Amino acid sequence: MYWLGGFGTTAALLVLHAPQVVPKREESSRDVGFDQTMVAPGAAPPGPDPVAPADAFDPLAATIAPGEHGGGSTEGLSDAPKPPSRYTIVGELGRGGMGVVYEATDTVLEREVALKELRRGRLDASSAERFRREARVLAKLRHPGIVQIYDLAEDPASMWLALELVRGGGLDHLLEKEGKLPLGRACALAASLADTLAYAHSERVVHRDFKPANVLLTAAGEPKVTDFGLAKLLSDGPKLTQIGSIMGSPGYMSPEQATGGETDHRADVYAFGVTLFEMVTGRCPFEGDTRSVLAAHITKSPPTPAEVGVEVPGELGALIASLLAKDPGQRPGDMAEVAVMLRGIAAGE
Repeated sequence: MYWLGGFGTTAALLVLHAPQVVPKREESSRDVGFDQTMVAPGAAPPGPDPVAPADAFDPLAATIAPGEHGGGSTEGLSDAPKPPSRYTIVGELGRGGMGVVYEATDTVLEREVALKELRRGRLDASSAERFRREARVLAKLRHPGIVQIYDLAEDPASMWLALELVRGGGLDHLLEKEGKLPLGRACALAASLADTLAYAHSERVVHRDFKPANVLLTAAGEPKVTDFGLAKLLSDGPKLTQIGSIMGSPGYMSPEQATGGETDHRADVYAFGVTLFEMVTGRCPFEGDTRSVLAAHITKSPPTPAEVGVEVPGELGALIASLLAKDPGQRPGDMAEVAVMLRGIAAGE
């Protein structure tokens, strides 16, 4: 499994200036009873889904397994890639509307890489700058739990990113296959991920799109966080996101993200809480159509694991509740402490 920035992405960028919640009943095949949606003030109620087609945004967040093809048009993408001269293409890992990810060999350093190509014809200036910023953020981070960047190259036709090749699949695919994970395994994996986020936050980096689809697993089962395309460097320069814009993946958005507000590391804490809930229960706390899920993150109390039919130790239930607090100030402030708690719970299993 590997990820493709901006290709057939599951993350969403909703440009809803100063959004507010208004009542509207929405039917869904996964209807969980949320009666609210989001529209811009003075705007007509949106259609069935306020999210535009994925290739219309640049969230730089998606996952594709080897041999699968991403959604979106591939018109105009050549079948004969012309990578920088030091790289030899071995095969294609995934394809989408804005480009391709290849397995490649770095002939200078003699190692395998994932080579991500974005065609300039499919990028606007903001998209290209996000790609560069993603590379700079990854270059700043040195941690075994984060996919490593090797190279960024540009030519008149394309932008190229050479990354560590991770072959073990993604956490999202593991959850699709197994449903909820055994409690000890879930807590051990989550502890490793909490350590990784603690490190990123210590470097003043906020991921802003943390979710199972952005966690790759090594052949040994160790997790690595990937896709920093939406990452925010707290000491960064000019903003690429408009005030009032909503960026991220709706199922994992913190309330402050869902309302287009300012975000800091506590948005990652919330997304981690959603992911932990999913790992131990086999489902997200809020399910349904996009608008209902966004509204629920803002207004609804999350269910407890017991309320969705899964019994967990009281300590874990209390931790999940604190991670999913609506008020950022009520969430744990240090993910390293969360990791310690999770290892203690795992040891008791």
